[in-house]
Amino acid sequence: MITQTSEFAIKALMVLARSQEEGPLGPREIAHRIGSSPSYLSKTMSQLVKSGLLRSQRGPSGGMVLARRPEEITLLDVVESCQGMLIGAYCRAIGDAREENVCAYHMAMYDVRQSTADALARWTLADLLACPLPRGPLAGNLECRMHFMREKP
Repeated sequence: MITQTSEFAIKALMVLARSQEEGPLGPREIAHRIGSSPSYLSKTMSQLVKSGLLRSQRGPSGGMVLARRPEEITLLDVVESCQGMLIGAYCRAIGDAREENVCAYHMAMYDVRQSTADALARWTLADLLACPLPRGPLAGNLECRMHFMREKP
């Protein structure tokens, strides 16, 4: 559902949002902070620049910065930047593809896609930053996918 590329993109955006005062960060530094390969992350960051989620700044103190505020970046924006639109081709519709003319599987998968897109559109980068780590008895959980957020920028 969510690819490793999308997950690394979300993590990279969280690092950039949390360290905005530091100025631009290079892909190598971001990769180090999230535990990714610099070359792999560099390709992912290029996708985020093309989609308008990041800005790239050249020069000796260059790097990446958010192009929008964290409240304006949804998880759907990030996932679709990395994976393309969440549209599946479940059945080859020839001719009339109205709902009453497709199979039940096609309709079920469309519902799954729509529910996923709706959920991703509700969550923003700011929402993730508001609670980046488990609380209570799960605090300190090293299995959490966001454990990299324990380190200070």
